[in-house]
Amino acid sequence: MLEADRTFNDVTARDGADGWVSFFAEDGRMMVPGGQIQGLEAIRGAITSGLSDGGTLTWDPEWGEVAESGDLGFTVGRYESRPPGSDDPDAVSPGQYVTIWRKDVSGAWKVLLDIGAPDPARPETPGEG
Repeated sequence: MLEADRTFNDVTARDGADGWVSFFAEDGRMMVPGGQIQGLEAIRGAITSGLSDGGTLTWDPEWGEVAESGDLGFTVGRYESRPPGSDDPDAVSPGQYVTIWRKDVSGAWKVLLDIGAPDPARPETPGEG
């Protein structure tokens, strides 16, 4: 599972929204603010603006498992996103994610569900602000 997730990250870094979408199952879902979306076109629409004009999304899986059946699995890890058009190091937003994977008929792992949660805002350091 970790290898599939790392490849997902590498392809997304290289190919942007096209790379991201290529890893989703036809009926894949993605959690977004306000709910969830389903299907490749909806997923493409949701990710395209974040990965345009220099925006980035990178992640590193920390843990994953495959079900005994061999056709379902999950990965858990941390991500960082940078908004489009920003070179400010403080603009990086860290978070955590869970991705649920399913093997397709060809045996390739595809994303069935992707859930990301931003880290809470960093507390002010005593003496600041």
